[in-house]
Amino acid sequence: MAEAARLAAALALVSIAVLRTAVASEDRPQAATMCASEDGASWCSSAESRAASFVQVSQDRARVSTELHRRAHKAASDSGAAASTQVSESIRGFLAVPANVGAALAAGVMAVRTSLPFFTGERPQLAKGFTHLGTKLFDAVSMIIPEETKQSKEFEDLEQAWDEMVQALPATMESLATGITTFNAEGDISAFVGVCTSVIKELATLITSAVPGEVSTEVAKYMGALEDALDGFDEAMEAFAAGNTTAAAAAVYSGIRSAASGLLPEGLRDDETFKAVAGALDIVFEDLSRSVLTFQQHLLQSAVCWKDWVGRDRKRPDQCPSHTHYDGKHWCIHGSTGSPSLLDTSVTWKRPRGAVAPSCVDDSDFSLLRGSWCYKDCSYGSEPSGTRCKSVCMGDYPVDSPLMCGKSPGTVRTALMEMTIRIIRAFFSIKEITEQSGSAGSLQGTIASLVDLGAGFAHPKCPVLTGQ
Repeated sequence: MAEAARLAAALALVSIAVLRTAVASEDRPQAATMCASEDGASWCSSAESRAASFVQVSQDRARVSTELHRRAHKAASDSGAAASTQVSESIRGFLAVPANVGAALAAGVMAVRTSLPFFTGERPQLAKGFTHLGTKLFDAVSMIIPEETKQSKEFEDLEQAWDEMVQALPATMESLATGITTFNAEGDISAFVGVCTSVIKELATLITSAVPGEVSTEVAKYMGALEDALDGFDEAMEAFAAGNTTAAAAAVYSGIRSAASGLLPEGLRDDETFKAVAGALDIVFEDLSRSVLTFQQHLLQSAVCWKDWVGRDRKRPDQCPSHTHYDGKHWCIHGSTGSPSLLDTSVTWKRPRGAVAPSCVDDSDFSLLRGSWCYKDCSYGSEPSGTRCKSVCMGDYPVDSPLMCGKSPGTVRTALMEMTIRIIRAFFSIKEITEQSGSAGSLQGTIASLVDLGAGFAHPKCPVLTGQ
């Protein structure tokens, strides 16, 4: 009964938080339109329909809130505080085992990793992606909750409130959709990680305001630790993009260390324990690293192309002014007396007396005079570049740069940076980086994936366009 009372009181707080969020979402100014794609079927709703959706969400939450209040009032008792203490002590006991800390953090990181395919498909499924992320994050939080607590009806209601919050997030936080769009368009890994940490913050606010003080503190520690781990990964991807694979491994380890420090008892915060936790998380960060970097590289390969340079057809100019004729070699001369003598054949570039240079045929394919040649116009999809023709950035690749064309400025910028640092990465092997990484060397799988993916990749030549 004490446990039920504790949960009932907690759920009363949940209802208040949920109701506050619903009201806030109704008051928030809405964008004119919002379009997305779900399971291959496109939908686009106007501001009016979005407002109606918010009203419906608010009404649903209000009903849940009323029910939670009713149950809380029915089951409340003075033993709630004691139950809260018991649950918080159980959580601390669970997290006093380094292996449990590693498992709980791994579950949270895997929630991020397994949501990735929903966001990176040809038609991103934002609703399903956020639902999956939220569901798996709740499972991760549940790992630290005592089993008997999870069997209660009140805990089921808390899970329902969590799910409703997750479903409302894309609508109430437009920055989430923006971040996913940026990741998909430019391969910006930091934007994707930022979306995930924003979701964690929002859900942490919900659950920590919904449970009693002591339990709230322990849950907040876990959610904060998960943010620390992802922040370390974000810093690692920045270091990797700058060509410093050793610093990337160190950043992942630093994030894990910070996360573990916030969860482990003070007496267990030592290097050996941190290495053990890092070892337990190595496989999930290896998987996350490989997944986001592979997606980024695939995106850049398809979103950036090399400009192609081809030679231009040419021929000698032969158009001479009136009263002159072309000598068949270089000059327009007057009569036959102006022709070079046999003694001049070794220096035919010298202008004969009275000779003038011939010109190209106007309004012809070979109308451009450059040096001593008439050059043919470049074909559609290319433009003159000295004596050659180079690709024009157009069609699927409209963004121009000196050597490449791209689908967006971000992809061109990232591709050029990747080429610059590729040589730097090539100097270091897995063994060398592991030896240089100190305690971060325990992340052998993560290091191996970074070295492997840091070898670089080839970009295709820009497509040849035909006809106007």
